[in-house]
Amino acid sequence: MDLTTDVASWRVLVIDDEPDNLRLIVDLLEFSGAKAVQAPSGAKGLELLDEFKPNLILLDLSMPEMDGWTVYRKIRERPDGQERPIVALTALVMYENIERAKTEGFNSYITKPFQVRALLTQLKDCVRAFVESKSPSTGHS
Repeated sequence: MDLTTDVASWRVLVIDDEPDNLRLIVDLLEFSGAKAVQAPSGAKGLELLDEFKPNLILLDLSMPEMDGWTVYRKIRERPDGQERPIVALTALVMYENIERAKTEGFNSYITKPFQVRALLTQLKDCVRAFVESKSPSTGHS
């Protein structure tokens, strides 16, 4: 996978049923050098996985028809399901939801409304942690 903290290496799939959030996030990512595509539903997001081949996914948890929790599980069940970080993007800011996202295995959790300036920093931190978790240990004994 060609994922680094360099935003230009990012291929981001943004799955959210709120058009304003989709546009804002995609515009911010593209302005910063990433390639980004939007999916207005969980089903469309799953369709785009093979076509777009994202190396980072931002996923709204509260969507009609298929919620983000279900989309997350479907992605992780795929043979390539562990090859990319998935970030929960949601207005569900209660402690229980944050803990559930951690327990389910999301790589990060960003609450809405988010601060535009902080979003890229949070995503870079998530990507850095993901890349480091996949790299062979270089620690000393």
